[in-house]
Amino acid sequence: MIRQSHLDWIIMRPPMLTIGTRTGVYRSGEHLKANSVIPKISRADLADFMLNQLREGTFVHKTPQVMY
Repeated sequence: MIRQSHLDWIIMRPPMLTIGTRTGVYRSGEHLKANSVIPKISRADLADFMLNQLREGTFVHKTPQVMY
């Protein structure tokens, strides 16, 4: 339903979330390969990515992954 809507949407696909500080250093894309067995990202960096998408909109109508 979301993908068929006329709204601007982004469906986030984060890996394991950690409690850590914002670094601003992470990878994002639609077809990322993990660099570790259990990919991770801090909640703060995930929030940073999401807020950046409000400004940039790089992944509008896409389902990006974000991880270290």
